[in-house]
Formats: sequence, C-alpha cells, structure tokens
Amino acid sequence: MRRATRRGASPSVTALIFPSESSHLSARRQRFSRGPRLLEPPEGTYALREPASTTHSRGAFTFRRTTGRHVAMMLSTDRRTTMTTPKIDALILTALPVEYAAVRHHLSHIQELVHPEGTIYEYGAIERLTIAIAEVGPGNASAALEAERGIAHLRPRTVVFVGVAGGIKDVQLGDIVVASRVHGYESGKDATSFHPRPSSGEPSYSLNQRAAAEARKTDWRARLPTHRTPKVLVRPIAAGEKVVASTRSATHKFLRTQYGDAVAVEMEGRGFLAATRANESVNALIVRGISDLINRKAGADASGSQQFASEHAAAFAIQVLVEAHRPTAPTVSQIRAPVLLTSA
Repeated sequence: MRRATRRGASPSVTALIFPSESSHLSARRQRFSRGPRLLEPPEGTYALREPASTTHSRGAFTFRRTTGRHVAMMLSTDRRTTMTTPKIDALILTALPVEYAAVRHHLSHIQELVHPEGTIYEYGAIERLTIAIAEVGPGNASAALEAERGIAHLRPRTVVFVGVAGGIKDVQLGDIVVASRVHGYESGKDATSFHPRPSSGEPSYSLNQRAAAEARKTDWRARLPTHRTPKVLVRPIAAGEKVVASTRSATHKFLRTQYGDAVAVEMEGRGFLAATRANESVNALIVRGISDLINRKAGADASGSQQFASEHAAAFAIQVLVEAHRPTAPTVSQIRAPVLLTSA
C-alpha cells in the first residue's frame, strides 16, 4: 500500500493506493477526513469533500488502473497545493507586511508554497536565483522558529532577514545597516540593578564581506524604486523584545551605556541568528533599513518611512544575494605567478 498526501491548510487529505485489482464500491463520492480511509474505488473521477466542520478547499481525485493497481492523482486548481518542494537558493524572512511587499516587488513568476505545519511561503525568480519569502511576525522567538522551519523544509543555501530598525547613532532615515554582530540586550541578571550578560551572534563572514564590497559600489541603487542615495553601514546592532520609541526611555539609555557600538535596534535578529547558527551549512545575513531615529517614531512611521526604509533594505539584500551566488572569482591559491623567461 502506498500513500499520497495533499498538503495545504489543515487538515491534510490522504488517499490510499491499493494493489488490489478488484473493486466493489458502488458509491461515486467518498468523504475524506483527518484519518485515512480504506478506499478501493473503481475507475473514474471522485469529488473531494471535507466534513462540514472544516473549511478545507475542494478538489478531485482521479483513479485509474495501471500495471495491476489503482493509482491516485490529485487534480486541483488551488495554487496553494504543492506536491513537491522546488529548489530554493535563498530564503528571505521579514517581520512586517511592508517589508514583505518590498522584497516581493523584486521577484517574478511568483508561486505559493505551504509548509505541512501551515507556514506560507512565496517563491519567485530574480535573475538566475529562486528566492522564497515569508512574513513571520515580530519578535526573536518567531524569527527563530520560522528560520529553523524554513531551513529544514526548503534547504536554502542562504537565509536573510530583511526589515526596518530604529537608528541609535551614526545613521539617518533610509540608511541601510548590515549587521556585523547582533547583541541580545535582554539577557542578564536583575538584582538591585540589572547586570547584563551579553548574548551576541554573528552572521556569515562571507556574506558580510560581500555586503561590504557591494556597499562600496553604487550599481545596486539601480534596484531602488526612487533616486534616493542611502548610506550603507556594516556595523553591530541590538535586538530585544521592546519597541524603543524614546531616547529618554530606560532601554535607550541602557543601550547607549552597555552596547555603545550598536547603531540600530530591532526585534528579530538575535533569534534569527540562533537558528542559523544551528545550521552550519547555511549562510546568514541581516539587512535593516532605518525607519526612525527613536524619537518621534510614530510620526516617522506615519510619514511613510517604513516603506522607503524597507525598499532600501530589500534592494540591497537582493543585490548581495545575486552577487554572492555568482560563479566565484579565482582565489589567491588558484592564480599562478607569472613565469619570467630570460635568454642565456
């Protein structure tokens, strides 16, 4: 007996394929539920109907006889249904819809892919790459969970977190920060005063090197939807579970005192890097666009700063991915020293 499973919105619908050549079922329509049912239908097409308690979309199974057994085939126009996972070169995660839309803008031939546990990805093409994207919501915990899930399911070579951040120092609205290190500032001991126990993570060295190389160029700006010229920095950032909205806040003062090298603050990077660190074969990168300078955050967001900051971060992240996946240039060890010929 073999099993063919339709994965999509819960619950899964399972058809069982039997080696039996005989069939005595007279019903033309059968109900499928969470548990597989022993079906041995005659040849023909059968409608797929879910119990009234579910909202699963309908489809159809076609049964035909071939080489002495029944073969089940799923026929569906629902594009959420995916029987195989495509080869994914890179996975980009975002926290907010505006960040997701900025990344999605760069992809073509977009299709949807549903994880067995419900996470919805879209994947599309950019030049010669196939890139999957997912919106995972704010917070380090969700970033870690979805990064681990995406890596295990899609097997990408590279994972990138793209989004917005609040600027602490040395940046202006729209500037781009590629994280050279992420400080998890929530970790510590809370006694009569708070004693931080720094928890830091680092993205992949090779991708940070590629990001630094692209930052020295200007051709990546051709991917921007506007003529802005944001600055790109490769610097440390901080990540926690708080939205820091005032330079007078205790958190902002704490960051300036204890993590003086951080130029921006966000909410997903530390969890993201915890997941990628456990998958050593995957390269990881974090790219952030500065959408506010902490003070007057609400006003900056209302003015559209999150949108253009997301666009800047997405454009630069795509450039880094494209260049990082190009055929590599010769290494130093591969370059032969010139041979000098002299006459006697």
